[in-house]
Amino acid sequence: MINIAGNFDSQWFHPVLCVIGIVAQQGSLFSSLLNVPLDLIDSVEDIMNANFKIGLENIRFNKEYFKHYASDNVSLKLYKTAIQGKEKQVYLDTIKGLEQVKFGHFAILVELAKAYPFMKEHLQEQLCQIKEIKLFEPLRAYANYVKHSPFRDIMDVCLHCIAESGVMEKEITFWHTKKPSCNHNYDVSTGIEETYILLVCLSIGCTMSLLLLFIERWRAK
Repeated sequence: MINIAGNFDSQWFHPVLCVIGIVAQQGSLFSSLLNVPLDLIDSVEDIMNANFKIGLENIRFNKEYFKHYASDNVSLKLYKTAIQGKEKQVYLDTIKGLEQVKFGHFAILVELAKAYPFMKEHLQEQLCQIKEIKLFEPLRAYANYVKHSPFRDIMDVCLHCIAESGVMEKEITFWHTKKPSCNHNYDVSTGIEETYILLVCLSIGCTMSLLLLFIERWRAK
């Protein structure tokens, strides 16, 4: 083994370090060209911070929910900033609202059973750019029984068994509208203009390595 502390001249340290830094930087830039575009929208707050246009399906549930039943901070903030006083522009027909998604930078609150068929038929090219975000978490459902019913415990056990065995999830998957899948491949073309600096740095590194090898062997004699 070569004694780096004794044989390796310090004057070569900085050039080699610079070459290594350049290669690492170019490798990082090159890998970023091959990466799939990042998805930075993960919540309703991200939508509001990104200044998306907001649309709501023109149904009674949406109108009643935001006016009377919304209690979480996100829904209240969405109502105050994007809905209140803009009802005529915000509440849209389902088809018209989904058509605006095609132009980008638009979010609409709509039933998935209506959105999925439209997306599959009219938004094939934009499927990979569309993301589904929940406005609020699903509420817990409770079973109602007759007071002092002898079947209460039996029904509780049966419902738990159905949920734990996956039967409920299987039925939901079967009966609900299936989400269209994104089959787009991100084809990134890279030419000599993006990679030539790597070849230059590799050539410089090989040359300096051979030069250092000759110097070390000459000193060892």
